[in-house]
Formats: sequence, C-alpha cells, structure tokens
Amino acid sequence: MSDTLVKLLIRFGGWWEKNNEKWVYTSNEPGHRVKVLPTIQHSVLLSCVQSKCGIDPSYGITKLSYLYNGQQNQGSTSAGVPEIEDEGAEDEEDGDEEEESEEDDDAYCFEENDHDAEVDENHVLHLPGVDSDEEVVPETQPETQPESPPITSYAGRNDFFARPPLLPDVDSEPIVEEEHVPYARSRAISEADVFQTKQEMILALSLKFIEESFQFKVKRSSKTRYEAICIYDTHCQWRMTAVSVGSTGMFVVRSINDNHTCSRTQLHSSHRQANRRVLGHIIVPQLRDSSRTLRGKDIVTDIKRNLKVNISYWQAWRAKAAALCMINGSPAESFTRLPGYFYNLELHNPGTITRIRTDSERRFTMCFAAFGTSIRTFRRNLRPVVVIDGAHLKGRYLGTMFLAVGMDANNRCVPISFGVGRSENNETWTWFLSMFKECVGDIEGMVFISDRAPSIKYAIETVFPNSHHALCCRHLMMNVKARDKRVKHQKKMFWKTCRAYTAETFERRMLCLRAAIPDGASVLDELGPDKWSNAYFPGKRYNILTSNHAESVNAMSRFARKLPIVGLFDYFRESQQEWFSERRKVAGKKWNGGEMEWCSCKDTGANCQKEEDKVGKLDRA
Repeated sequence: MSDTLVKLLIRFGGWWEKNNEKWVYTSNEPGHRVKVLPTIQHSVLLSCVQSKCGIDPSYGITKLSYLYNGQQNQGSTSAGVPEIEDEGAEDEEDGDEEEESEEDDDAYCFEENDHDAEVDENHVLHLPGVDSDEEVVPETQPETQPESPPITSYAGRNDFFARPPLLPDVDSEPIVEEEHVPYARSRAISEADVFQTKQEMILALSLKFIEESFQFKVKRSSKTRYEAICIYDTHCQWRMTAVSVGSTGMFVVRSINDNHTCSRTQLHSSHRQANRRVLGHIIVPQLRDSSRTLRGKDIVTDIKRNLKVNISYWQAWRAKAAALCMINGSPAESFTRLPGYFYNLELHNPGTITRIRTDSERRFTMCFAAFGTSIRTFRRNLRPVVVIDGAHLKGRYLGTMFLAVGMDANNRCVPISFGVGRSENNETWTWFLSMFKECVGDIEGMVFISDRAPSIKYAIETVFPNSHHALCCRHLMMNVKARDKRVKHQKKMFWKTCRAYTAETFERRMLCLRAAIPDGASVLDELGPDKWSNAYFPGKRYNILTSNHAESVNAMSRFARKLPIVGLFDYFRESQQEWFSERRKVAGKKWNGGEMEWCSCKDTGANCQKEEDKVGKLDRA
C-alpha cells in the first residue's frame, strides 16, 4: 500500500447527469482541491468533505459519489472544470504545489441524501465505522468498459420508517406519491446494508417477511452475529447473516440469499413475527391520520385484509399502545421531559407561568400552566367571570385535569389555565386556584361558576374569600331530576326561573315550579336562590348560567387526555395559538380607519333591528 497522497476534486450542491454518453456533475458552487492518504477511513473523509464545504454534520445525511479513474479521464474536458479553491499546504506533505490540470484529479462529489451505504461489485466502499486497508479504485480500467453511473457512498442514520425507499432511475413519467398508505411499507434488504442497531435490523426483517407472507426463525443470535433462516429450512434456501461493526452497535448484512424455494402461505392463523412492536410500526401511518378513529377491531380487519395475517383483538390493542408510544413517546418518560418543556414554554411565550409540585420524595403530584396571552387577555379585556371544571385523564397514568375558562365579548371560550393532579379534593383544587390567583390577581367582583363539588366550594372560599360562587344551572337541573323525574316536563319553566332578573318575576315562576315539582323545588330551596338565580345572585354573572364553556373544552380534549402529559399541554398550546391567530385576523378585518366596526351584521338595516329586538326581549324576560 503506497502512502502517496491522492488528489481529490470536491464539488457539492449539484447533480449527476449524462451528457454525450458521459456522466457529468453539474454545480454552480466552487470546487475544492484536497490531498488525502489512500488509506483514509470513510468517516474521516466524510468529516474532511463537510469541513471543506462548510456543511453542518447534524443537518441531513451526507452522500459521497465518484467516477472511476478511467471514466473520469475519458469524460473530462477542460471546459467543464469549475473554479477551484486551493487549500494550500494544509493537505500536502512536502508543501510543493504541483501544476497539474484538474482533469487528473479524482472527481469526488458531495450532496445530501436520505439512504444508506451501497457496495459496488468492483469497489469496496468504507462503511461508517469500518476500516479498510485496500485501495478502492483500481489503477487502470479496460477501454471497452461500458459507461456506468457514479458510485455512491452514504453516511447517516438508517431510519427507513421515516424515509421513503430508494427509487430506481427511470426515464418514464415521475413517480407520484400515494395520497394514502394503508400501512407501513417494508424495505428491501440486500448485502452490505447497514442498520443502526440490531433491533432495527430485526424489525426491518420482520416487516419484510410479514408483507411477503413468509416466516423466519433465528438460527444464531449474539452481540456480534445474527443468522436467520426460513421457517421451512429443510425446503427453503433463504438465508441471511449479519455481523456487528466493531463496537459501534451497528449491524451490516454480510450475506443474504433472498430467494425462497418454499411455497408462500396465503393466510397465517398466527405469524411468528407479528408481535406488538412490529404491528405497531405497521399501523403508525393510520394512527397519524386524524380523519379516522382506529379501534381494535379495525386493526384486526386491516391487518387481515392487507397482510393476510390473523391477529387477536388483544394483539391489536397492544399494537395500538406500542404505536401510540412511538408517536407520542412513553408516558413515564413524558414526566421527566415536563420540566424542560415548561422551561421552554416560559422562555418562548412571555408572561407564561408554569409550576410543578412534588412530594417529599420528589415524586410528581401536580402541575400548572397558564399561557401569557391568555393571562393578558383575561386581565385586560374579559369579564371577571371564570368557569372552572375538572375532567378525568384516560392515558397510562390516570388523574384529573383542572381547567379555568373565561369568555370574550362574543361568548367564545378563552382557556386561561390548565392543571393536572391525582384527583379532585380540597388540596388539589386549593393549589390550582392559588396558582390561578398568582396569574390574574384578586380581581374585585370575581365570579366563579362550577358544579356542586364541595372541594371547589372549599377552595374558592379559601383562596378567593371576596369572590362570588355561582352554580351551573345545567348541573343543578340534573340534581333536581334525580329527586323528581317530572322536571323533564318543566324544563322551560326551570330556565325561565333561573334567568329572571327581578325578584317579583322570580317568585312568580318559583311558585309554578313548587306546584309542578314539589320534590325538585325543595332541592332549589335548600341551596338558596342566591347560588343559582339571576334575581338574587349578589355578584355579576352576565347571564352566564352554565359551565358549558369548560365542558366544551373538556369535550374537545377527550382524545388529548389520552396522551402523555407533555402531549396534553402541547395540544392546548397548539390549540390556543390557532384560536388567537384566527381571532386576530377576524378582528383586524373589522378595523375601519383606526376605529372598530361594532356591528356584526353582514348588512345594515333590518338585521341590526332584529338584534336590537332580541336584546329588548331578553331584558323584558
């Protein structure tokens, strides 16, 4: 092996194309001339190329491609030589500059790609982490050798689940991507393919066999070697052997006979490779499709129809759980990511307040988050009426989500703060409202609307002693219905009684209720009209009689409450960003010469009069 330096001409930012039966690399970027040892490792060469071209190694995946010396010399012309940026004595041993034409340099071109290493039958390419002590380019090439495309070497993460497979070069119409993929596709496995880990290789092999309706079994498996054969080894010649690449943890396919000589089974009652991890990868694309709710029986049907494999309902359920973990992360790991997520929320959203509460052993008990935009909106623009409610979490770790919602001038929801705790009790609600008070302060005339939960009543009296607590009339009607079923025939009178603005009107309608549903009316009398009626309520509830705004947010987040805790808070962050952006655009359209157009009607005249009549009727009710 000679230690003579090899001159390389590096070009990047272009593409290969055939010109007059010759492969030509076209690029508008200046070239770089460097000299390297012929025994240079692939990883060292890759770092050198990235350094000379000023490319961040963490960005994408690097592809190195080159031509044979014989082809390079035959196809090169001085007209195609790019501008050269000489690196000087940095890459030379003797410091002497040789006056040679660029045609004598090996063309080594650099670009980005998303695929893995390949090995040509005549050349051994240095795979990541693999050393080589043989020269990869022969000194001479036969003159009759046919023109072939450039040889390509890749370096990067072999993540075939996140990237499309390598497509062949064709001269026909461009390939159009499918609009919907029913399940994850497998990838072709060939000799010299490199996998980041052993588990990644086994997963790729399992997907391939499930899709092709074959099964394999492991002949040998260790930290350095993996051998697999077809399950019908006495009748089938399919074999694969893979070995580890040094101490990198990567595995490379050393040999593979990909031809099956056994018969293909059309429908397996049970498949050896159909475990929850493999099935989870298969159904990930379907779970990402928000237009469809994927149930266990749907997974069973899809797997049977698409892959000809029978699985049980519990296999489907476990596969869905594994797929959700791949998409959203582990629920347990999500708690460890929560402090960092909250830190970034406060860093990038001015005014945001987050808190995490732990016990004496530093275990999670509660958390709280209020976005800065919501806090400022409530303090500056909204009425001091807050609807609070709780909802159960449905994920791996059960608990309760706490919620505080305000209403804008159009009675649309403005979520102010969110919290997560183990359950609804005096301690959790008191802590949540204490954090809420830290955000908005103690506003005079504050009104809270909620159901009859005693823990909410206790927390409001403790944290906001000067505020007013109103009961949700809808929940109240359900309590009355539990005492007297006849209330379903008196719903209209019940709501008229709740909405009455004067004591005289209230008493008149209350007499009607006592006569129609005496048992139900006794529930209302026990609570006292100051807790639920407009006529006797001591504060200003602005005709907001129910907690429907909080219930709407709870209903909207019914699927998000199945996510890990970071996913839940990120769902609310994304939702609020969309709401505020949309409402800002609508508000911007209503500005006319610097003044707000208060009329919401599409045209003036009759519509405005209808709105005034509606308000008049409401005042007279």
